[in-house]
Amino acid sequence: MKVLISPANYENALDLININTDYLIIGQEGFSVRKNYDFSLEELEKIISQKKNSKILVLVNRIFFEEDIDSLTKYLFNLSKLNIDGIIFADFGVIQICNEQNLKFNFFYNPETLVTNYGSFDFYLRNKINNVFVSRELRKKEVLEILDNKNQMKVGIQTAGYSFIMESKWKMIENFNQEYNLQIPTNKKLFLSEETRNFPTIIYQDKYGTYLYTAYSLSTIRFLNELNKLDYLYIDSFLHDGNWILEITKLYKQAITNPTDIVKYESLEKQICKNESVNNGFLGDTKDMVYLRDEK
Repeated sequence: MKVLISPANYENALDLININTDYLIIGQEGFSVRKNYDFSLEELEKIISQKKNSKILVLVNRIFFEEDIDSLTKYLFNLSKLNIDGIIFADFGVIQICNEQNLKFNFFYNPETLVTNYGSFDFYLRNKINNVFVSRELRKKEVLEILDNKNQMKVGIQTAGYSFIMESKWKMIENFNQEYNLQIPTNKKLFLSEETRNFPTIIYQDKYGTYLYTAYSLSTIRFLNELNKLDYLYIDSFLHDGNWILEITKLYKQAITNPTDIVKYESLEKQICKNESVNNGFLGDTKDMVYLRDEK
């Protein structure tokens, strides 16, 4: 198993390299969303030159539109000249452009919720996609079935961090401000709370749209022994600081190397997450997925 995580900033990227983090996910302005920091070309080139044993993936996970095609094509062409180890994408327009322009990348497909079975793996492989991330909404039994039938495909799943729910092109907070004459800030982690729900929902808006996340941190550390056929553990570090990123990476690397003391690792994970709730999500028991409080 290899750990993948996005740094909080340039200095945090160097710290992750120094602890031999397997993969660093680097986002840049205009072509990626849901990341903590936009790396400049100069910073990306410096990280590549200092990556040591780490590998560098560039995040190209925006949903692109017709007016974006020319700039996206130019961006992918420029990326192909750099010594990166792959790109993470969600929009099939990305791989269409790469195939048309004969751009060679190691492709990591992460559409968040769409990969739910192994039936599409032959299609992905024919389209030069050798790495996929399965939906975090799958039960453990379903993930194990995929892993038993993955063949040449390399498979990953989110293992920690807030769970992505949805994104919209609409500027929801901005529209709410206009409708009710408010000044709720954007580009900031905000919470939506309902009386009947155990957990609030994180809402975040940037210039590309609005995103919803769970307000609990996902934890799969207790399942690592059972899911030992996984190739990648993806830690979603969005809206977390550099210290959390560094400590959670160390923890999962330790758990992969020596997966014997799960109780200890879970306790440490809760300490790292401090005041956040930690939840096993859909891999856990059914009661872990019940978010509505009982009516009294």
